[in-house]
Amino acid sequence: MAMRLSPDYQLLIRLVNHEFWPGASIGTNDPHDHAVMLHDNNIVRLLSDYSAEQWQRLFKAAARQGVLAIAWDALEKLQAGQGVPVVASDKACEEIAGEGKTRQSAAEQQKMRELKIRWGLSVRYIQEVNHLQREALKELAGIFAESGIRVMMLKGLGLAEMYPRPEHRECGDLDIYLSGCPDSFEKGNEVMRKRGIPVENDGSKHSKFYYKGIPVENHKNFLNVTTTQVDKDLERELMQILQEQQCGSLDLGGVYVDVPLFLGESGTGKSTHTRLWLENIPGSRLLNDDSPVLRRHKGKNTLYIWFALERKGGGLSQ
Repeated sequence: MAMRLSPDYQLLIRLVNHEFWPGASIGTNDPHDHAVMLHDNNIVRLLSDYSAEQWQRLFKAAARQGVLAIAWDALEKLQAGQGVPVVASDKACEEIAGEGKTRQSAAEQQKMRELKIRWGLSVRYIQEVNHLQREALKELAGIFAESGIRVMMLKGLGLAEMYPRPEHRECGDLDIYLSGCPDSFEKGNEVMRKRGIPVENDGSKHSKFYYKGIPVENHKNFLNVTTTQVDKDLERELMQILQEQQCGSLDLGGVYVDVPLFLGESGTGKSTHTRLWLENIPGSRLLNDDSPVLRRHKGKNTLYIWFALERKGGGLSQ
């Protein structure tokens, strides 16, 4: 039985697709849904008919999935190219265009205006956080470099460089991995402590500290090697790759950090989730920012996706 996505999520996926792959189509296995969602002009028509309540649901869905700014960018492009209002223009608040459409109530108009302001401010906040994180990472890279330590950026800002607008990828904390000298993990923690920054050990995987208000996780390992043999084997494979191949790099204004792109523990449902989407959303494409490795060679970036399965009797299958 095919899994049906709610109309709000169908529209959200279509907007995200529009931002990453203009011209891509989205729909479910239902022929009607697929036809409705196929073209931008249909998306425009659906959005133009959206009520304040429907816009609120779309906003909440985008916020829940961490793509508020991505969806906003797509809406702006649709507005420029097709004429759909971003959330709602003042004119649209006064009267919905189209034959037979009725005027919105004053309360509905006010809700639409408030949501537009809230959405826009949320996007600005995402941009500001991204800027602060980049500045913090730049300063940390310089501080660690003074002690002979290299900084490797995991997830977050490194992956953001692959987005149409990097500053619009929402990031939580800064995940870093230190290298370049013996016991870089502990040495990096000590560098922070000497600056009066409290460092908290969070299990065997990483430590935590705050730098200028930005939460930072200093990873001792890439994976939680205390859980399964698969994680231990994959950790060993990743370390070997890093020794044999040069990482890509992120330019933070003259300061560079390494950027290999991977992570995501086994058992969290990544493959199952991906399979369900690909099976039930014809034309969908996978943007994987979970367990890839990015290599830059001769000016070209190559993204490697790693899949690991445990063989019977132990070992790693790729």
